[in-house]
Amino acid sequence: MASDIALRNDKAERCTVLATVRIGGEWSMVEESVPHTQTSAFWAEFRVPIAKDSETKLRYRVRVKYCK
Repeated sequence: MASDIALRNDKAERCTVLATVRIGGEWSMVEESVPHTQTSAFWAEFRVPIAKDSETKLRYRVRVKYCK
């Protein structure tokens, strides 16, 4: 599963956005534009720095295994 999330900062100073993503099943991160923290079995957190008055994309790819 791959995802791109666009994040925009309209402020006059740099900021960091905390993006939390729910991921079902047994998963492992394959690629990521910003390092993640696995906060529980189904949640990943990304702290994404964004320059003033700009946009950045959080990109990640996850391998998911669903158990029967």
